[in-house]
Amino acid sequence: MTEPPQYTGPDRQNLDVVPSGIAGPAWITPGLLVLANLVPLLGVLLLSWDIGQIMLFYWSENLLVGGFNVLRILSYRQARALFLAAFFTLHYGGFCAAHGALLLSLFDYPQLATTASGSAFAALPLLGMLEPAVTTVLTSAPPLWLWGFGALAASHAASFLINFLLSNERATTSPGELMMTPYQRIMILHVVLVGGGIAVDALGAPLLLLVMLVAIKITIDLRAHLRERRQQSQPAQAA
Repeated sequence: MTEPPQYTGPDRQNLDVVPSGIAGPAWITPGLLVLANLVPLLGVLLLSWDIGQIMLFYWSENLLVGGFNVLRILSYRQARALFLAAFFTLHYGGFCAAHGALLLSLFDYPQLATTASGSAFAALPLLGMLEPAVTTVLTSAPPLWLWGFGALAASHAASFLINFLLSNERATTSPGELMMTPYQRIMILHVVLVGGGIAVDALGAPLLLLVMLVAIKITIDLRAHLRERRQQSQPAQAA
C-alpha cells in the first residue's frame, strides 16, 4: 500500500494521518445526497410546501454541515484543532443564526429578537439568535420535514465516514483549511437559492418554479460534492 504523503507546512505537521485506499463505491455518497435532496421535491408535489418551508429546510442543512465540520477538525486530536473547532463553532453558529433570521424575515415567519432571552448564548449577539431560529424552524416544520432532515443527516454522516475517515481526505487537508470549507458552500449555494427564492415568491410561487428551484439546488450540491471529492483526492502541496 502506498504511504500517505508527508506534509511539512505549519497546518500539516503531525496530523496522525489515516491510511488511504479504504473508500467504498464512488456512487454511495452522491447517491445519498441526491435522495436526501428529493425530499423537498416530494414536499412541493405532494404536500404543498411553500417557498419559505423549502428555504428553511435548506437552511437547516447548514447546521449539519457545520456540525460534521467540527467533527472533522477535532479528528486531528491536536490542541490547535480544539481551539479552531471552538472558534469555528462560535463564528459559524453566529453566521447561521444571522442567515436564519434573514430567511425568517424574508419569507414572513415570526421575527426573532436580537438575542434569545434566557438562552445559554444570550451574551453572544449573533450566536444567541441561533436557538430561537432553530425553535421557530421546528415549530413551523411541515409534514415530512423531520424525515427529510434525517435523510440529510444520513447523507452527511456517510460522507464523513466514507470520504473523510475511510478514504484519504483526512490526509490531504488540515484543520486550518477545514475552517473555511463550509463558508464556500454557503456563499455559492445560498446566494443562488435566496435570490431564486425571492424571485419565485414575487411571482406567486408557481409549482413549476418551485420544482426548478429544487432541481437547481440538487445540481449545485452534486457538482460541488463531486468537485470537492476530486480536489481532496489530490495530494496537497506542502506549505
